Amino acid sequence: MNPILTITITKDHVKLIRELGVGWDNAYFGSPSIDPKRPYGNSLVFHDIAEILGIVPNTDTDDGYMTFSNTQKEYMTNIHRELQYVIQIGFQFGRFVKGEYTTTDNVSWDSHPKWVRKK
Repeated sequence: MNPILTITITKDHVKLIRELGVGWDNAYFGSPSIDPKRPYGNSLVFHDIAEILGIVPNTDTDDGYMTFSNTQKEYMTNIHRELQYVIQIGFQFGRFVKGEYTTTDNVSWDSHPKWVRKK
């Protein structure tokens, strides 16, 4: 049996989802896609995530770049990578609802409490 994967969708996940830049990839048949270099519009992804989530940088440098603690960078990296699952869940249920979800196959998710999938 596969291990259970649990994810809790938070307000921060929802904030990031709302800011993702979705475009069209013409490869093969084509499909919606998110630019992996600029998922939130700019190539300075930590800066974009910090602005969206209201994370205050450690310092602003003389050249205008923000710096972040390792803890801040780890949080931003994790929440960004969790969007893979959050998007799967949102597509399955037809909405992005905060709460806890589990899966054993990374395809079919169960919600806690139980939400009914929109048809």
